[in-house]
Amino acid sequence: MLAIIAKSKIATKISIQIMDAFVAMRKYIANNNYGERLNYIETKVIEHDAKFDQVFSKLENEKNTHIFFEGKFLMLTLY
Repeated sequence: MLAIIAKSKIATKISIQIMDAFVAMRKYIANNNYGERLNYIETKVIEHDAKFDQVFSKLENEKNTHIFFEGKFLMLTLY
């Protein structure tokens, strides 16, 4: 767009460099498996959410719960 407005050799050269930069970024993103990484992270988050839900539901079902922590039994009362 700069080359169209300015109509100079420098503007044309800069426009080409900008387009080359975008092409290089697209190739870099495509070659580094970001899509697979994001899918893996999303799967793990979903798994952890399910595990947390199980823990919280068990805690909610029992008013008095014993927790083993650092060699001691602790009594946890939920209100």
